[in-house]
Amino acid sequence: MLLRHARGGIATRNLTTCGKSIEINLEERILRNSLDIIILKELKKRPLNGYHLIQDLHEKYDIVFSSGTIYGLLYSLERKSLITVESEKRGRIYALTPKGFDTLKMAMKIGNNLLEFLKKTFNEDALSLEASSKNDIGVKCNKKGPDFHLYKPKVN
Repeated sequence: MLLRHARGGIATRNLTTCGKSIEINLEERILRNSLDIIILKELKKRPLNGYHLIQDLHEKYDIVFSSGTIYGLLYSLERKSLITVESEKRGRIYALTPKGFDTLKMAMKIGNNLLEFLKKTFNEDALSLEASSKNDIGVKCNKKGPDFHLYKPKVN
């Protein structure tokens, strides 16, 4: 069983053989789609060069982003005046601008509102699926988020 993206592309891997990888794949998609905001958040902490930004993102999220992805986003953020660039001997240092800080603040507010909405909508009762057969795919909520797995229904 494959889930498909709204525009027809494959969004996840096979549910029946690698349920845990679905969660990882979805997290990775969310990270990649929010990477500009994540970069602004990292630059809020301290100015960084592209290499150290890639390292920090890898350490924090356990995903290796290509230099093309990161530098492309940095260039885009620079064009939008959300970050500034200073050239040094060992490369370019990226820092957050006041406009970038305001954008990050707005994005964090929207993110918090979205998080509250998701908590209300997808609580443990809403995510728990009752199994109709012994090989159904279930979703249970734990502290780390939804957990996709195969399970057998409880018999009372």
